[in-house]
Amino acid sequence: MSQLLQVEIVTPERAVFSAEATEVLVPGVDGELGILPGHLPLFTTIRVGAMTVKTVNDGERIFCIEGGFAEILPHGVTILTDSCEGSEDSDVSMAQEMVEKAEAALKALQEDKEDVHHELREDYYDALDRARRRLAFSEEHKK
Repeated sequence: MSQLLQVEIVTPERAVFSAEATEVLVPGVDGELGILPGHLPLFTTIRVGAMTVKTVNDGERIFCIEGGFAEILPHGVTILTDSCEGSEDSDVSMAQEMVEKAEAALKALQEDKEDVHHELREDYYDALDRARRRLAFSEEHKK
């Protein structure tokens, strides 16, 4: 059995990252998942948050992922996510702008006199939560 994992991070636009790793930490919906070579197969949803990949050549790489799915096999991890940025690409001002836009959109929705569908309101709260998590990630890993 190989002592390494093949790690792939893929968005709808492109393959973001591919490398061999000794360990991967993924933000699962019920807590952080630690994955080592030989892990039992698992397909699970993941939440917005920081993902850490301990690579063979580059040391530790940290990414902010926008939720999605993880396919975990004994020899590899594939992350399918809407968006991903590395800690080296983190931009605090852009993340702050995303939070402000999400807050403004939610405020406008709440001020609307018409009855707003519950699911639509939840979507706005989810967008605000994602923006806040991205801001926290950017502040923690700023250049």
